[in-house]
Amino acid sequence: MKFSEGKQVYKLSESNCIGVGLRWSKDQVNGDLIARVGEVFFDEQGNEEFLELLTGVGGSEFSTIELKHTWLKFGTFDLWRVGEAIAEAFLVDNCSCNFPWPMSRDSRRQTASLPGADLVGLKKDKASYRFIFGEIKTSSQERYPPSVMLGSKGLQKQVEYLAVNPKIRRDLVRYLGNHARSATWKGQYQLALKRYLTNSEDYQLIGVLVRGVLPNPRDLEKCVRELGTKSSIKTNIKLYGLYFLDDGLLEIKDSLISRQSIPSTNS
Repeated sequence: MKFSEGKQVYKLSESNCIGVGLRWSKDQVNGDLIARVGEVFFDEQGNEEFLELLTGVGGSEFSTIELKHTWLKFGTFDLWRVGEAIAEAFLVDNCSCNFPWPMSRDSRRQTASLPGADLVGLKKDKASYRFIFGEIKTSSQERYPPSVMLGSKGLQKQVEYLAVNPKIRRDLVRYLGNHARSATWKGQYQLALKRYLTNSEDYQLIGVLVRGVLPNPRDLEKCVRELGTKSSIKTNIKLYGLYFLDDGLLEIKDSLISRQSIPSTNS
């Protein structure tokens, strides 16, 4: 299954910052798209790996179903969590990105969100791999731009903070490296690290706004203009507005809620 590409409805550009709006009709919010979002939302890969450990020590006295419901990671259905899963699935399937260790795996509570960035991973380009850092916001507010884009905790300021704060980026690089030591993607990480050590501006910065309203370029116009004209920002920035028409965003959320039992894993 794959997250469909969506239809482009606008494109904005200012120097090194690009903003793209994409929309999905209600018909496009189908079983494959929802299932793909579910893979990310429920962290099915991580749960499968953990279940292997559980069943290896559980013995016959513990049923597989009991182990799944008691131990597998499972959080709430807040709209911002649904939006983060949508954004990650879209980027992985359509933008040559890989987020091999979701930051949610390291939170001590299932509803917690770690500081630093919503996204840290690897992006493949023509040269090799480089790091990608990003932020995600979700809103169905009928305002353009919505309030989640504005203020000190809005998407624009958070993306800017990543761009001008090398310490935060170093912490994120180290965070990912701590999980890369024996991983299958260790080689990709090392290629990205080599590029970053050679040039600390050689990384991809991204911001994603997930929307449940009609597309409007005003969502990203101010952000593209102001980030693109900041002389302190040297790297390339890509902003996406992802629009789900006719209550498509709520349909995705409701479909995930209907799967409240832990998603099936190999047993």
